[in-house]
Amino acid sequence: MAFPQTAFDEIEHGFRFTPPDGVHLGVGYPLPGGGELNLDQLAPDLSLGMCYAALDRFQGLAVPSAGADVPDEAALTYFASRQLEALPPATALRLMAGGLADDRELYQGVSRRELPKLRRRLAAGRPTVLALILVEGNRFVVASGYESDRETHTTRLRVYDPTRPDMPAEINVGRLPQGMTLRQGDGVTVLRGFLVMEYHQPPQPVLTRRAGPMLGGLAISLRWPVDSHRVNQFFGENPESYRPFGLAGHEGLDLFALSGANVYAAAGGVVTQASHPEGHPYGLQVRIRHEAQGVVFHTIYAHLSEVFVRADQTVVAGERIGLADNTGNSFGSHLHLTLKIEGQQTPGYPAGIVDPWPYLQDSPPVEPLENLPPPSGVSVFTTVELNLRAAAGTGAEIRALLPAGERLMTLGEAPEVRGKIGREGAWLAVQTASGKAGFVAARYVQNVDQSLPPGDLVVYPVSSVNLRAGPSQSFEVLATLGPTDPLGVLGESVLMLARVGKPAEWLPVQTENGLRGWVAAWLVHRTGQWLPASGLVVYPSGAVNLRARPALDANVLTVLTSGDALEVLEEAETARRKIGQAGEWVNVRSAQGFSGYVAAWLVQTTRPAVPPQPGEGLMLFATVDLNLRAQASLQSPRVGGVFRAQPFKVVEADPAAARLKAGQPGQWVYGEAPDGTRGWAAAWFLSSAPL
Repeated sequence: MAFPQTAFDEIEHGFRFTPPDGVHLGVGYPLPGGGELNLDQLAPDLSLGMCYAALDRFQGLAVPSAGADVPDEAALTYFASRQLEALPPATALRLMAGGLADDRELYQGVSRRELPKLRRRLAAGRPTVLALILVEGNRFVVASGYESDRETHTTRLRVYDPTRPDMPAEINVGRLPQGMTLRQGDGVTVLRGFLVMEYHQPPQPVLTRRAGPMLGGLAISLRWPVDSHRVNQFFGENPESYRPFGLAGHEGLDLFALSGANVYAAAGGVVTQASHPEGHPYGLQVRIRHEAQGVVFHTIYAHLSEVFVRADQTVVAGERIGLADNTGNSFGSHLHLTLKIEGQQTPGYPAGIVDPWPYLQDSPPVEPLENLPPPSGVSVFTTVELNLRAAAGTGAEIRALLPAGERLMTLGEAPEVRGKIGREGAWLAVQTASGKAGFVAARYVQNVDQSLPPGDLVVYPVSSVNLRAGPSQSFEVLATLGPTDPLGVLGESVLMLARVGKPAEWLPVQTENGLRGWVAAWLVHRTGQWLPASGLVVYPSGAVNLRARPALDANVLTVLTSGDALEVLEEAETARRKIGQAGEWVNVRSAQGFSGYVAAWLVQTTRPAVPPQPGEGLMLFATVDLNLRAQASLQSPRVGGVFRAQPFKVVEADPAAARLKAGQPGQWVYGEAPDGTRGWAAAWFLSSAPL
C-alpha cells in the first residue's frame, strides 16, 4: 500500500552542490573514562548540516547559497553551525553506540523503534533526517516519503542524499538476512541500520533595524576605523537599555576592538576634542569635524585608553588617533562610533545623530597596497591574539594588534597562500578590515573553510563564567572568565545570536587568547544588551551608586535609595552568595530601567522597614533655569528641569562631597527636582545658599 509523500522536494529544498572536501568542525567532547568523542569521526563531512539546512528551507527559512551551484563561505559556516547543533553530547553518544552495536541489535532497533517512529513522522508530513550506519562510518540523508509492502514485509524510503544530489536515492528495509540497502542509480550500499535524528527549527532572533537610510545627496564616505570587522551593536538596537538615557536606542555603532587596539580616523578633518571629561559616558574620546562638498559632519570615537591627537590638529583618513579600551559607560573593550551630520535629525535622538552604517559598510581600503600583491580571495582567521607586522619576521615593526578569531583577507596567489596556512616559519601578507596591510605568522591562522570559524558575534560574561569543554555543566572547566573578557562566538552569527540570554542554551566560543570551549548562553550578553530578570530582587541598604562596570572607579549611572527594588540580572543563586561580601558586585536593573552594577556589600534581599531619606536636609538651589540630564554630560539628553531659585534635593551616597561640588565648573550632582524627577545637574549652576 502506498502512503502519501511529504511536500519535501529534492530540487526545491535540497542543494545542487555536494559537501566540500576537507571541511571539519574540529570539535570533540571529553569522555568520562578518558579520550575524546570527535564529531568529525561521526560526521566526516558537512552532509548532516546540509540535511538540516534543507529542512530549514522546507520550513521557509532563508539559507545561504540556496539555488547556487557552489557553496559560498556563508553557506559553509551555516552548514557547520547546523551540524554542531545537530550533534549535542547525547546525540553524539547515541551515534557512537550505534556504530559499536552488532548487526542484529541494530536491525532490531530499526524495526522496533526507528522505522515506526519514521513512518509516523512521514505520515504527518514531516521530512526527517536519518543517520545511516554503514559498515564503516556514517552517512546522513533526508527521508521524504515511504511505501510498504505487507506481503514481502519490506519498506521503501525516498531520500535526499547531499553527497549525490543529482541521483534519486531510496532505502530498502527488509527482513534479515536481506537487511537494509541504499540504492542510488546502479549502486547499492549495504546499511547496518539507521537512527532517526531530531530536528529543531533554529530560533529566529528579534533583530532591530540594522541600518538607517543613507541621506540622499550627501557626499559622505567613512572608512573603517578599527582593524576588526566585527560589530558588537548596531544603531538603534536595545531600545530598552537606552530609554532611561532619553534615547530611542543605541546612538552609534559598537565595533569590536581589543584593549590597546588601533583606532583610525574615519575621514579627514580637524580634531575638536581629545579628552576625558569627568563622568562622561564616552570616557576618553576624540571628536573630529569634517566637511565634504558643503556638508559638515562630525565623528566621535569613544571609550579610548590613549589618544595621539590634540584639539585643532588636522588628520587624514586612516591616521591612527588613539587606542581602544573600556573607559566611560562601557562594558568590554570596543570602539563606539557616533556620526553627527549638521542639519539632520533622526527621531528619538539628539540633533544631528544619524546611523553611521550606510556610510561605512562599503568602506574602501585606507592605504594603497604598495609593493604587495592583490587579494588572493582566500580568507583566514587568527587562532590566537596576533601582531600585524610591517614585514615578514618577528623583528619587524608591529602595525596593529589583532584578536583571536579575526577574519583577514590574504594577499597573493591563492595556491601559494593555501600552502602556507598553518606552516611554522611561513608568513602571509594580509589586509585588515581597516585596510591596514602587513604580515602575520602563518602558523597562527586557519583557513575559514577548514573548520568552524568565528563569526561576527562577540559576547561578554555578565559576571564570572566558566569556559567548559562541552555544552553542559558536567564538562570540565577549562577557564574562568570575567565580565570584560571578549568571547568570539563560533559559527553562524544569526543562529548563535538567538541563543544569547536563553536558559539551557550553550554557545561555542573562542577567547581572545585562542582557547575554545563552551559557555552558558544565559550568562553572557552583547554590549548594550541586558539579560532577563532572574526573579531575585535586592534593595540598597542606603544610598548607593549604580555603576557602569563592577568597579569603584566606573561611571555612576544613577544613585539608588533604600526604597528602590532592584531586579537581579544574573543567576539568582550566584547573586545570593555575593550579597554582603566585600569586593563583589551584582548586576541589576532599577525600576527606571537603568542597568548596571551595585556593590554587593551594600544591598540586601529584604526591603528596609523604614527607608532612610538620603541627603535629607541637604538642598542645593538653582542659580538659573537648569536642565536635569540622564548622564553627567552636557551632551546627554534632558530628562527634566529645575527653575531658578527652586530647591534641588541631593540624592547621593556622600552628601558632604556633593555639597562641595556646588558652584564648581565641570562637576555634576545627582538629585531630585520638586516634581520628583531625578537626574544630573551641572554643579556650577547650583548654590548651597537659597537665592
